[in-house]
Amino acid sequence: MSVTISVRVDDEVKKKIEELGYTPSEYIKKILIQELKKERSRRAMAWLKAHRLPSGEKSVEEEIREDRDSR
Repeated sequence: MSVTISVRVDDEVKKKIEELGYTPSEYIKKILIQELKKERSRRAMAWLKAHRLPSGEKSVEEEIREDRDSR
């Protein structure tokens, strides 16, 4: 299912989009998809930075290895 989103732009912007070989709707759809991917990536990186282990602490893998080696 798709929805319609309207965007009002100057004639100059529309002309530049068409000069690139796109229809305005194709171009805007392409840009929206690219920006959504970038934003998801930014948010994922921010989450990873907020939840990483402080330096000096052992990683989960190191903890598991030590546990196995102690048996």
